Amino acid sequence: MGGALTNSLTYAVGIAASPIPIVVVIMMFVSTRPRVNSAVFVTTWVLGIATIATVASVVPGLGADADSRSTGRGILRIVLGAVFLMLALRNWRRRAAPGEEPAVPSWLNPDGGIGVRAAVGLGVLLSLLNPKDLALAMSGGAAIGAEGLPTGQRALAVVVFTLVAVSTVAFPVVVYLVVGARTVDAFDRLKEWLLRHNAVVLAVIWLLLGVIFVLEGVAVIDR
Repeated sequence: MGGALTNSLTYAVGIAASPIPIVVVIMMFVSTRPRVNSAVFVTTWVLGIATIATVASVVPGLGADADSRSTGRGILRIVLGAVFLMLALRNWRRRAAPGEEPAVPSWLNPDGGIGVRAAVGLGVLLSLLNPKDLALAMSGGAAIGAEGLPTGQRALAVVVFTLVAVSTVAFPVVVYLVVGARTVDAFDRLKEWLLRHNAVVLAVIWLLLGVIFVLEGVAVIDR
């Protein structure tokens, strides 16, 4: 199982480093029902990531049945890596200049406030429908499935993958539930920093993923 964890945790860290889900969960702390909304969002987020990773670990062609030595798969990973590198360049170019206010997606400041339905919707949007985290969760699950583990070990590997992937989103909620509103100011400052440097953080994530995918693709072709 060690190999499955080693191969999948890179993708889990990529999900954990995504700034937008962290910003969203911090927004829940200033909503009308912060404890309920933040818990609902995190629960939806966790279930979404876990579901994607689980499906990818058992679906033929993604997991153990995939031909990891095929030239076609290696080329596909190189192409995906190149796309990720282009996305890294795109996000880097979109970073805010010194003294310039960063562009903030309009849905991060909903006029009507955040409710339980919105918390569920954002959890689904940012896990199941977010191309980056969807691709990372699928890749992590596929890396686990490719090891051909027994069902119990595969399930445990998916659990560990999910815990690492959602840690940065779940941690603020746990702290808030334990400490309470005293943490709001600190989290609000973190939210502002993440929003300001969102483009740079995403550029770094895409860059690392691009390099990893290209190197893995080359390694597969050379086998």
